[in-house]
Amino acid sequence: EIRPFMPTDGDDSLTRGGVRERWRGVSIGGWLLLEPGPAKALFSSFLRPDGKEAICEWELMEILRARDAMHALHTHRNSYIGLEDFRRIRSMGLNAVRIPFGYWVVDGPMPLGLDPYEGPALEYLDRAVAWAEQCGLQVLLDLHGCPGGESAEAPCGRRQRPPSLWHWRCWQFVETLRVLRVVATRLS
Repeated sequence: EIRPFMPTDGDDSLTRGGVRERWRGVSIGGWLLLEPGPAKALFSSFLRPDGKEAICEWELMEILRARDAMHALHTHRNSYIGLEDFRRIRSMGLNAVRIPFGYWVVDGPMPLGLDPYEGPALEYLDRAVAWAEQCGLQVLLDLHGCPGGESAEAPCGRRQRPPSLWHWRCWQFVETLRVLRVVATRLS
């Protein structure tokens, strides 16, 4: 039986039906939290005015919105990963997938247009969990882009320069916990 939230004892193994099993998995980065490496095709298709690639999802969303090209993001989300990929992951002997995502996938952008993100898009998390269950894979849902950001680096959705623009007090802990509760409630 696959359960959406599987307790572990802190070492990298899980128990399924009383049998300990090491996590052997892969991260599906670049799908629901965009980074220039994993989502290179999308980033290289929509360059900044200076001809360079965007450095983070925030900047890419500004470019897509300015060019009325949000369809490219929707196409990416619909085609970047699918059931066949999950089947392939399982056929390689892996038993887990990590899915990084940003708060905007759960909530949409912040009120008052404070950020350029596109969402909500919970249907993609729903699909991923359903595909994983169908393929016998465990899922690690990784809220990797929290409200306010958890660093000044691109993996949280917005790379801020100089890094001193971001401070740990920017991280909105209460909102982050609320987003996690939404996901846990939805998928439990």
